[in-house]
Amino acid sequence: MGSSLTAVDLSGLTTVELGFALALAVAATGLLLVLGFAERRRTFALAAVLGARPRQVGAFIWAEVVLTGVMAAVFGAVSGRALSRMLVAVLSGVFDPPTGWRCPGPIWAPFRRWVSPRCSCREPPCVPPAVHP
Repeated sequence: MGSSLTAVDLSGLTTVELGFALALAVAATGLLLVLGFAERRRTFALAAVLGARPRQVGAFIWAEVVLTGVMAAVFGAVSGRALSRMLVAVLSGVFDPPTGWRCPGPIWAPFRRWVSPRCSCREPPCVPPAVHP
């Protein structure tokens, strides 16, 4: 017998949550870079006075942006995986998928190793089975 909490379709909420998380990550990264560049305007001016061409200063800035993005992506992937494993372990008895549930095919294909063994990703996607109280 499942609880009424597990019978609620939260796909719309998940989309909103992921969109908000992405917007928050972009805003935080942009704020970090803008504030960092504002603090180092004098450093960039000094580099120009010492003979650095604008192209070199621009390459330095782009290298910093790329390095910050890659480091943030790696940190996010590692911490996200650790957090998801912990949450799955803690909530495994509460939010188990109903019998007959199948993964949404191509979306989960790259993550087959980490998806619950009860979830058969080789089958075509389907609508979750109806839950009867």
